[in-house]
Amino acid sequence: MGGGDNSLRSKFKIIAGKYKGKLLELQNNSDIRPTQNYIKEAIFNVIQFNIKGAGFLDLYAGTGAIGIEAISRKAAFVDFIEAESNTIPLLKQNLRIIDNDFDYNVFKYRITTKSLCLVKFRSYDFIFLDPPYRSGYIKKGLEFINRCNLLTKDGVIIAESLEYESYDISSFECYKDIKYSKKIVRFLKKR
Repeated sequence: MGGGDNSLRSKFKIIAGKYKGKLLELQNNSDIRPTQNYIKEAIFNVIQFNIKGAGFLDLYAGTGAIGIEAISRKAAFVDFIEAESNTIPLLKQNLRIIDNDFDYNVFKYRITTKSLCLVKFRSYDFIFLDPPYRSGYIKKGLEFINRCNLLTKDGVIIAESLEYESYDISSFECYKDIKYSKKIVRFLKKR
């Protein structure tokens, strides 16, 4: 990689915990948009006292940056769901920094309005959704979470989207919004 690529890569690293400072691979794929460090830091500032020992799902995982951050901050287990075959190798490459004995799974699974719970997923204390913007995937993800009963009783869904992107949260309570420029991160709990 040239100097320009390294400066871009250095922006996408683990920001705290056991693997702090480790760089994540990005590859040249315009379809992958990792959560920026300042948003990642804001998310983990909100949940920092509850992440240790928690179950975490990185839905629409992409590079796995958020799930790997949860691992670094001592989550009990982390699962990753990614639909794109060409992204799975990148995700697995980034997971190579994790100790071999850590409990995680990578699922190749496409979330649609009719996705069934064919895989034996666990229940999660935190579920992070950051699909491609304006795709309708947050709506599909929330429906999938409910249909498959993926969220624990007091669990939290963290959804990153464009601020003006709308989706139905009627079965959830939004207890915190964080706005950055044109992006918004919503923290949702079951009603």
